[in-house]
Amino acid sequence: RKAFDKEAAKQYSRHMNAWKMHWKRGKKGKPRGLDMGIYEKLIPYWKNPDTEKTSITNSCNRMSDRDGKGSYVHNGGSTSHISTVDQMTKESG
Repeated sequence: RKAFDKEAAKQYSRHMNAWKMHWKRGKKGKPRGLDMGIYEKLIPYWKNPDTEKTSITNSCNRMSDRDGKGSYVHNGGSTSHISTVDQMTKESG
């Protein structure tokens, strides 16, 4: 179930981005596969200055340089944080 939820969230995010780009580019009509009522409610949300501010802040955070180290990449693999802590504890003695 966790894997499904993760994939569903990723796809939802991609769809939201595609719908917003459709609107930003000034394309007429609603994006294919999206209910017109929902689309009409998303547009005021996207126009909201608070939404735009949050979007810019989050984008900057994702792309931050981290003092010359580049943007942060999650590369812990399939190992859980608890397993990583256990492994590091064993290695450090």
